[in-house]
Amino acid sequence: MALIFIYLLIFAICFNNYKKRFLITEDNLKPCVAWAKSQGYPIPRRPGIIEFFLIEGKFHWLIFPFGFILFLLPSSKNVVFYKQEMIKLMDKWDYWIKTANSTRSRQVNRPSKPVNPPEEDLTNFKELFERANKKISEANTEGAIIDYTKAIQKEPDEAFLYRFRGLAKKESGDIHGACKDWLMAEKLGDKESTILLKKHPKIVSDIYRSKGIAKRELGDLKGAFNEWEKASQLGDEEARKLIKKYSEELNKDENKKNLEDLWNNA
Repeated sequence: MALIFIYLLIFAICFNNYKKRFLITEDNLKPCVAWAKSQGYPIPRRPGIIEFFLIEGKFHWLIFPFGFILFLLPSSKNVVFYKQEMIKLMDKWDYWIKTANSTRSRQVNRPSKPVNPPEEDLTNFKELFERANKKISEANTEGAIIDYTKAIQKEPDEAFLYRFRGLAKKESGDIHGACKDWLMAEKLGDKESTILLKKHPKIVSDIYRSKGIAKRELGDLKGAFNEWEKASQLGDEEARKLIKKYSEELNKDENKKNLEDLWNNA
């Protein structure tokens, strides 16, 4: 009985000490995880703290001789996979921070320029596009977005204009707005935008889900379902719940329409 008590005491002390370190580590990862979600990177599922405690914390000896069996179970692979994926995300996050800080430093240290005269009011969309690209090279992202927008207003069916404006929005930190532009470019047949969208499935699914909700509020339930289907195909659980929630209502609307058609044709 005394040995059991001592064992439980040792287990509790080791677990509490590990838990404190584990929670601190997880708190430090939160900014990285939030950034990864905003960029559309997949977030690995985190195993339970007990799995980390016994495997990653190397406390498998507490359940000797069964502790070594843990390394043959899926739990061990899950812990190793989670750590590897989080290291990759941290590396990407660190690179992004360094790049962002470098850009800010160049902008801060750039000598001040005299006030430019009013810009020429261009009417050709190609000239506006070229001027926007020049502004991008000068780190004038906001000015570039304005020119891309003017070019789109003149030629709304030119897919590449939406792609370039999306890239400028991404550069300015508006990844949500960027994905909206790339979706429009993809709709117009731009394959490059399709590649860009594949990097941000979470944000794209959010856009589809929001469009579906807007259509639902306008009474277009069938249109809403089309948007939610696109979101669910990208793994959006909220969209699946909306489809399930309103499926009965859609069936009622369809039945009502069929009955009206029958009466009209009688």
